[in-house]
Amino acid sequence: MAPHDAILKRHAELKQKHAARGLTDAQMLTDHNQMKAEDQKTQDEHRRLVADHKKIKEDHAALLKK
Repeated sequence: MAPHDAILKRHAELKQKHAARGLTDAQMLTDHNQMKAEDQKTQDEHRRLVADHKKIKEDHAALLKK
């Protein structure tokens, strides 16, 4: 099966699943985009925390050298 065929098959399965739940394509797209935005926000927060942690470790190492 070509990758494109697999994608079309998966799309059809999802569309059927969403229809069974009473959701339109537009509602599903809205939900999907909202989840993507939340995921991006989580990733951004994680990167910020990692950077903060790295800075604290560097500051701590500098203090220990004194």
